Amino acid sequence: MKNKKTTQATYAQVLERLEVLAQAMEEGELPLEEALETFAEGVQLIKQGEKILAEAEQRVEQLLASGEISPLSLETPKA
Repeated sequence: MKNKKTTQATYAQVLERLEVLAQAMEEGELPLEEALETFAEGVQLIKQGEKILAEAEQRVEQLLASGEISPLSLETPKA
Protein backbone atom coordinates (compact mmCIF):
# COMPACT_ATOMS: atom_id res chain seq x y z
CA MET A 1 0.00 0.00 0.00
CA LYS A 2 1.34 3.43 -0.93
CA ASN A 3 2.05 5.95 1.80
CA LYS A 4 0.39 9.19 0.68
CA LYS A 5 1.46 11.03 3.84
CA THR A 6 4.64 12.22 2.16
CA THR A 7 2.82 14.05 -0.65
CA GLN A 8 -0.53 14.89 0.92
CA ALA A 9 -1.49 16.31 4.28
CA THR A 10 -3.33 13.97 6.59
CA TYR A 11 -6.73 14.80 7.98
CA ALA A 12 -5.14 15.41 11.38
CA GLN A 13 -2.68 17.88 9.85
CA VAL A 14 -5.50 19.72 8.10
CA LEU A 15 -7.44 20.00 11.36
CA GLU A 16 -4.37 21.16 13.25
CA ARG A 17 -3.68 23.92 10.72
CA LEU A 18 -7.34 24.98 10.74
CA GLU A 19 -7.20 25.31 14.52
CA VAL A 20 -4.13 27.55 14.25
CA LEU A 21 -5.83 29.72 11.63
CA ALA A 22 -9.06 29.96 13.61
CA GLN A 23 -7.18 30.99 16.74
CA ALA A 24 -5.27 33.68 14.85
CA MET A 25 -8.49 35.07 13.42
CA GLU A 26 -10.34 34.92 16.74
CA GLU A 27 -7.63 37.03 18.34
CA GLY A 28 -8.70 39.81 15.97
CA GLU A 29 -5.26 41.34 15.63
CA LEU A 30 -4.50 40.39 12.02
CA PRO A 31 -4.35 43.20 9.48
CA LEU A 32 -7.22 43.01 6.99
CA GLU A 33 -5.15 41.62 4.11
CA GLU A 34 -3.60 38.95 6.31
CA ALA A 35 -7.01 38.05 7.72
CA LEU A 36 -8.35 37.60 4.18
CA GLU A 37 -5.39 35.40 3.25
CA THR A 38 -5.87 33.37 6.42
CA PHE A 39 -9.57 32.97 5.65
CA ALA A 40 -8.80 31.86 2.08
CA GLU A 41 -6.29 29.30 3.36
CA GLY A 42 -8.92 28.02 5.77
CA VAL A 43 -11.44 27.59 2.96
CA GLN A 44 -8.89 25.57 0.97
CA LEU A 45 -8.10 23.43 4.00
CA ILE A 46 -11.79 22.73 4.54
CA LYS A 47 -12.09 21.57 0.94
CA GLN A 48 -9.01 19.39 1.38
CA GLY A 49 -10.43 17.89 4.58
CA GLU A 50 -13.76 17.17 2.89
CA LYS A 51 -11.90 15.43 0.06
CA ILE A 52 -9.94 13.27 2.52
CA LEU A 53 -13.16 12.28 4.30
CA ALA A 54 -14.93 11.52 1.01
CA GLU A 55 -12.04 9.27 -0.05
CA ALA A 56 -12.15 7.46 3.28
CA GLU A 57 -15.91 6.99 3.00
CA GLN A 58 -15.50 5.64 -0.53
CA ARG A 59 -12.87 3.17 0.67
CA VAL A 60 -15.13 1.95 3.49
CA GLU A 61 -17.99 1.50 1.02
CA GLN A 62 -15.69 -0.49 -1.29
CA LEU A 63 -14.62 -2.73 1.59
CA LEU A 64 -18.22 -3.30 2.64
CA ALA A 65 -19.28 -4.07 -0.94
CA SER A 66 -16.42 -6.52 -1.45
CA GLY A 67 -17.32 -8.42 1.69
CA GLU A 68 -13.84 -7.88 3.17
CA ILE A 69 -15.46 -6.37 6.24
CA SER A 70 -18.99 -6.22 7.56
CA PRO A 71 -20.79 -3.29 9.14
CA LEU A 72 -20.55 -3.09 12.91
CA SER A 73 -23.67 -3.86 14.82
CA LEU A 74 -24.59 -1.55 17.66
CA GLU A 75 -26.64 -4.29 19.28
CA THR A 76 -25.11 -6.19 22.16
CA PRO A 77 -24.64 -9.91 21.55
CA LYS A 78 -27.25 -12.11 23.18
CA ALA A 79 -25.82 -14.67 25.56
